[in-house]
Amino acid sequence: MTFTQDTCCTQTARYMRAAWTASEKITAAKVAVAPDPGFPCESSVDATGTKGLMTCQGLLRGATDYTANLALTTSRGTFSFEHKFKTMGDKLSGLTWFTEFEDARGDPLACAAASVRIVEKYTTNNDPLTATQILQQGQAFNKSRDPGIDPAAIAAMQKKL
Repeated sequence: MTFTQDTCCTQTARYMRAAWTASEKITAAKVAVAPDPGFPCESSVDATGTKGLMTCQGLLRGATDYTANLALTTSRGTFSFEHKFKTMGDKLSGLTWFTEFEDARGDPLACAAASVRIVEKYTTNNDPLTATQILQQGQAFNKSRDPGIDPAAIAAMQKKL
């Protein structure tokens, strides 16, 4: 039995979507999340009976340790498995720089560039350029008249980084 909850980093998103895989055919799956999130959570089983998905119908509380208790039923009985995870807080931790959303200057043209920087930092743990540098270099890749960086420029800068 394995769980796959892609967190990309040391912090887990606040929306639970965790896949599970079993070595035996599963006939039923049930999940209970603790502490109680205050809304329904469920587990599904695919047609093969060896894979499924645990989800919740809302955003979990931030900076909280959770345990998803998954009960899987096979022809030999019901077996329980724990999946422990911690959700991220309301702000990203461990940042040594401000995003342009928090910068006192508040340059609205750099919002997409700041997002590119955040994605780069938390998926690769690299921080090669500031948002201002990403904005300046990314504008050359724009396919529109966007004064900041457009989706084409965002994609180009993500590949470049």
